[in-house]
Amino acid sequence: MISDNDFIDRKYHKYIPILAERLNKINDMNHDVFFWKKSLGLGLIRNITLFYDMFKMCEENFSEEKHDCCILSENSYYIPKDLNDQRDFFQCTAYGQEQMFSVYMHLFYPDRYELIEDEFFWPSLSNIETKSIFFRLVKKLSRITVDKLIGKIINQVSKIRNPKVAIIESFFYASHLTNLIVKSKGLIRAIPIKSNFAYSSELQLNKRIDIAAIEDDFDRFDSFFFTSMRYCFPKIFIEDFEQVFSFYSKYFEKFNKLNYVVNESWIGNNHSSIAMAILQQKGIKHIYNEHNFLSHHFLGNNHKYIFPQVDEFISLGWYKNNVPKLIKGASLFEWVEEKKYKKEHDILFVSGQPPIKTPEVSAAYGDFGAFNAKSHLDFNHTFFGELNEKTLQSIVYRGYPLESLIVYHLKPHMFVYDQEYVLREYVKKFKLVDNDSPSAKELMQKSKLIIIDYLSTSYVESMIADIPTIFFWNKDIYPLQEEESEFYNVLIEVGICQTDPSSAAEFIENIKQDPFKWWHQESVQNAKNKFLTKNFGHVNILKEYLLKKYNAKII
Repeated sequence: MISDNDFIDRKYHKYIPILAERLNKINDMNHDVFFWKKSLGLGLIRNITLFYDMFKMCEENFSEEKHDCCILSENSYYIPKDLNDQRDFFQCTAYGQEQMFSVYMHLFYPDRYELIEDEFFWPSLSNIETKSIFFRLVKKLSRITVDKLIGKIINQVSKIRNPKVAIIESFFYASHLTNLIVKSKGLIRAIPIKSNFAYSSELQLNKRIDIAAIEDDFDRFDSFFFTSMRYCFPKIFIEDFEQVFSFYSKYFEKFNKLNYVVNESWIGNNHSSIAMAILQQKGIKHIYNEHNFLSHHFLGNNHKYIFPQVDEFISLGWYKNNVPKLIKGASLFEWVEEKKYKKEHDILFVSGQPPIKTPEVSAAYGDFGAFNAKSHLDFNHTFFGELNEKTLQSIVYRGYPLESLIVYHLKPHMFVYDQEYVLREYVKKFKLVDNDSPSAKELMQKSKLIIIDYLSTSYVESMIADIPTIFFWNKDIYPLQEEESEFYNVLIEVGICQTDPSSAAEFIENIKQDPFKWWHQESVQNAKNKFLTKNFGHVNILKEYLLKKYNAKII
């Protein structure tokens, strides 16, 4: 993992100035390297990672003497709209894998394949998007609350004022956002950005040839990666960059008093990243609020890419003295609250389902390109195998909601391993398997004990809600940075964090009759509170910080 991470990091820094020069040329512009780095967000890193994964597999396994193959014709290639679409296609679909392999073979073994002419069906994005948008709309409508409606009304009313601080795709809870708007008298306001551009249907091959040019000092991977750009690089940077750039440049002219913009989505959303690049070019400061996922302690986390590209990095509440631009903050996310729901379920098992391909070589994703997916599945298999029959029958299983992903509508999808199939001998004994609900929040609130098998938002969310929580930490999958080696120790000592499947099963059998009795022990509560206090600030910290900004002067 470390060597792969270093390799991708070297390539990223090598490619950025090359791409900056070429993107300027093909778009007839003259932006600096920082502008293009910001516009690409983390998409370039994720793109390099996915193509490197394919490159390694081909280099290690293909033999000219032993293998013949069929590949896609260039006429069959799919051209992504943006880097998000590119990631979904190459990470999550068999067609995307075929296309990467076809580029490899066409470049290095031009006489060792049979060509397939446009035989595969790739559903039109318009159809995919329609389904996805409908799902998201239903999901959104199901979650409308009075607070959210009031927030929308107040934000609309506040449009009579020209804001000094804009909230753009930072996913704050409606009541928190409303509070900021009201207290700032409209000088802090949520601003939407457009993402539904009409993308070009015609390719500009002359530009694509220029972006894909091979230089004399390129090694085999460099040649493979840049060759792929001819047909795999997104339209948003080639055919459609002018219209996107022009739109955002003109759009933000009406916000002429803007000093700061708060945005978290730019790392994975090209529309947002291009908008942020334009705003920073205009001298507007970018405040990045950390996404609701603790990742700074993981080996290979992406903070080293984020810190240099933002003016301020507001953490969820943790702090390191040696990190520039870091502000100890909080989260304004819509966390699960401990409501007075009837506890209908004894045990809720929340699963993250290991992805087949990951977009970054980082322990934050828990599998380093899925090489350790088997370890994840084996951990769970051993865990369930150690539980008694009655315990298995009391479990409500909540799998990863695949229906929330566009790629779910593509068959076959390649996003995750089918954990429910691997665990089928246990799954058939569970009380309930629920992968279709819009959210796991209500299930959490109705459960006496929550078990979580991955390290993302859920384990933090259930602890903040003060619901009895146990989560798994497979050290082989999620290694920590050396200086963070004791990150989970306080939770391990009281049983909240489990590192061995057999011990986890034994622990749960011992506390399952009354998980609240265990959870409310002084030692357990102290450990939980110590962990949360160290890593999560109070919401008022972030609110007060942002409220100061609308009066602040840019120095």
